[in-house]
Amino acid sequence: MAGAACCRFLWRYNPNGMTPDEEGQACDVLVNLGWLDTEQGLHSEGVRAIQALRQCSSDEAIGILRDLRLRKIIAEESAPGGDAQKPGTQLRWVRPAHP
Repeated sequence: MAGAACCRFLWRYNPNGMTPDEEGQACDVLVNLGWLDTEQGLHSEGVRAIQALRQCSSDEAIGILRDLRLRKIIAEESAPGGDAQKPGTQLRWVRPAHP
């Protein structure tokens, strides 16, 4: 039972199976995408970038992107004065500042 609890603990804090260095590399490729014109483009290019980096399926890349966002390791940012919900607003991936 202790082994199962330990595995659940580790999965909860690193569900994507990546090391902190690998997570950093994934964040770097996302940030390096720069400004994109749509939220759909931001997400699809993000998935492609992770797929290329990790040599994984799109489902795995989607899971990695979702995990990085849920744990607030990466976030979306809209252009200054822009509204992410309005057409024409540019978006990019950023690493949020952690206190």
